[in-house]
Amino acid sequence: MLEILNVLGKSLKLDINEENFEMKLDKIPYTIHCAETQDVRQAIDSDFSARCQEHKIEGENSISTWRAHSFTERTWKETVKLAWEISPVLAVYLPCRFKTSDAVKNEVSRLVRVSPTLVSHLPEALQYLVTPDSILTEQPEIIHILNWSLVSPIQALSFFSRQYPPHPVTAQYAIKVLSSYEPDVILFYIPQIVQAIRYDSMGYVTEFIKQTAKRSQLLAHQLIWNMKTNMFRDEESLEPDTELHDSLSHLIDSIVNDLSGNALRFYHRQFSFFDDVTSISGKIRSFPKGKQRKNALIDELQLIRLRKGCYLPSNSEALVLDIDRDFAVPLQSAAKAPFLSRFKVKTMAFNELENFALKIEEKNDLSESNDNKIEKCENLTKNVQNCSGKMINSKSELKDESSDNTNSENLTRTSFDDEEESNLDEIWQSAIFKVGDDVRQVRIIKLIVDHFSY
Repeated sequence: MLEILNVLGKSLKLDINEENFEMKLDKIPYTIHCAETQDVRQAIDSDFSARCQEHKIEGENSISTWRAHSFTERTWKETVKLAWEISPVLAVYLPCRFKTSDAVKNEVSRLVRVSPTLVSHLPEALQYLVTPDSILTEQPEIIHILNWSLVSPIQALSFFSRQYPPHPVTAQYAIKVLSSYEPDVILFYIPQIVQAIRYDSMGYVTEFIKQTAKRSQLLAHQLIWNMKTNMFRDEESLEPDTELHDSLSHLIDSIVNDLSGNALRFYHRQFSFFDDVTSISGKIRSFPKGKQRKNALIDELQLIRLRKGCYLPSNSEALVLDIDRDFAVPLQSAAKAPFLSRFKVKTMAFNELENFALKIEEKNDLSESNDNKIEKCENLTKNVQNCSGKMINSKSELKDESSDNTNSENLTRTSFDDEEESNLDEIWQSAIFKVGDDVRQVRIIKLIVDHFSY
């Protein structure tokens, strides 16, 4: 009807001398034939307007009045209370809809503090229960945070920042949340976890790092790399960070001292291999830029001993299979001599790579144990010969049997490796190394890319 009224109103402005007296409706597939005189058009328009008034919906005016009325703080509070009575979940999400209203947020916070158990299953409701003010004033309701549903890792880490004052209850909840996630998820937040030590006056973050490093060797490696870098403020590692240096140094020693067996050998192999690769940057720095430095770089790459079961520090899902010793690109740098090198890698899942690397160590242990058995058998045979003065032929037989077992084990190990490696796609991946450098920026970039890939 409004569309028809609009067209009739326009017809009053038409020139009566025009031959075309038809007007099309925009949203309705009809055409209006206008009267030839202005008086008739005015009469039609007035009559149709009166008819529209007769069919007016009861209470229609109240909607227009409501829309024109501005909301007061009291009105907002009553609206939030009504939403809470209908559904507490609905009320919790009202601040997301009305972001400019402080009255809505304050009222939701009050209702959540009064009845926290009604929304404890909503991670989004925690921000209304625990605030910096409620922590400083030791409000009794913050104890409910211990039974709250789990929030995201980054929100849990915010309790170890300047955003919130330190408190044992919030710290316990944050550690509970972080401990619930798998190591490959925690890997995304290593920079924030290490920096949280600055505000960890009660030692919760330090203890969490120790415990989570035991859950995954790859995670422990990334933690150690990041902590070694954050111990200093400068790239040359000459200016210690007074707030973190001692704490991180003791924490690294604690993690390494807790390693043993396969885990300790995996750690030494991984770090020594890439220390050798990174040290090339320092060795070629004295050579002039250009062909001489490139030749020196290629010569140094020929000396690198490839260790099986290592991965790229900047990508803990890339198992290193080989080094392209004929490909090396020295990069421009004023203070250091970075270079680009290429590795043949196989992409593996986080847990797969760790298990594969540890299995390599287990097989080496089995081989060593067989060698020890042979040596013990030989010593035992010699003792028997010395005591009886008789030659015992079982020595060679036992050695042959042990040798057969060793060969069988080697065959099993080779076939296992081939089976494991044949199931993975091999690619060439480039990486940049320079002495004294860290992989924090590379890791952060990769994490951002991975986040957007999901």
